[in-house]
Amino acid sequence: MEQVRELDEAVECDIEAWRKFTVIEAKRIMTFLDLPKHGGLDALEIIVYMKLIDLLNNKYSDIFTFKLRRCFK
Repeated sequence: MEQVRELDEAVECDIEAWRKFTVIEAKRIMTFLDLPKHGGLDALEIIVYMKLIDLLNNKYSDIFTFKLRRCFK
């Protein structure tokens, strides 16, 4: 895409694609784990725990880091 259009436009398309993907992925995870829509920190704890188990089971050497920069009510 960068070769056909300007780089800035390609970056904007990439950002928008990731915005859509994260919403779709969050819904998929919530459905899979049967989590409520507004599960808050309790739901987040379950997701982080499941991610940790996944990393350990798949023997990834990556480090999973989660930083909460803003808390929305």
